[in-house]
Amino acid sequence: WDVNGDGIYGGAADIGSTNGADVSLSAADLVALRRDDGDASYTVGVQVVYGDGPAVLGQTMAQATAQFTVRNVAPTARLTNTAQALSGAIDEGGSVTVSFVDQNDASATDRADGYTYSYDFDNDGVFEIEGTSAASVAVPSDWVNDAGTRTVRAVIIDEDDGATEVFTGVRVREVAPTLNLVGDATAIEGQAYELQLSATDPGNDTVTQWSINWGDGTSSVANTASATLSHVFADSGTADIRVTAQDEDGIYTATKRVDVANVAPVLTISDVATINEGDAYVLTL
Repeated sequence: WDVNGDGIYGGAADIGSTNGADVSLSAADLVALRRDDGDASYTVGVQVVYGDGPAVLGQTMAQATAQFTVRNVAPTARLTNTAQALSGAIDEGGSVTVSFVDQNDASATDRADGYTYSYDFDNDGVFEIEGTSAASVAVPSDWVNDAGTRTVRAVIIDEDDGATEVFTGVRVREVAPTLNLVGDATAIEGQAYELQLSATDPGNDTVTQWSINWGDGTSSVANTASATLSHVFADSGTADIRVTAQDEDGIYTATKRVDVANVAPVLTISDVATINEGDAYVLTL
């Protein structure tokens, strides 16, 4: 038999086991022969000698070959992430790493040559990173900027283009927006007071409505992502302004205290410039 393709025939197979006219090659034998990698076809030669005389090809000796094909088997692996456990969930816009673990391939050659990886961070069928040798990558914050479980798809590929698709779920926690209430700490009764409203959110959330209680029994509503409002306080004192904002994920509240200053009244006196002696003088206030 010549099972390794070196053209040398032995009384038995150098690698493998023989039984009469049969030769068997185990998976370990194929690894030893470096014939475990597919897709590929390999040749096994056999030589038969007849009688006790000298071996003469075509007379007392015959040779033949047979081929066998090794089909490629795709590698296997698992995809994990640092936010997979409930305790490891990240905040909106936070950082998370996805990693391939337990990579394996039926072919020792493929295992030795390594793998390439592709990553689809939002599972939309388009790879954001393709054909990299990195088994771990950081997910850009833009892809984890909203609360919920985000599915990341990835593919492991061996040198023969055998590919396996795997998935992992990234847990993202909701983060309340920061409400920005910008206005003076003081106001003057009877004069316009300006308050600017906006929100800062690490996630992909937008405020759709503002409700403002001015702390003096009056209120306003603005149906925009940000707003600038004007208000006139009718009387002096301390006004605790309460602002409520609503976005896709909830309702949030912030307050601002404004000291409203008193304005002294303007006294108006009305009278006549002259009167006759003996007449009554009338003064109107």
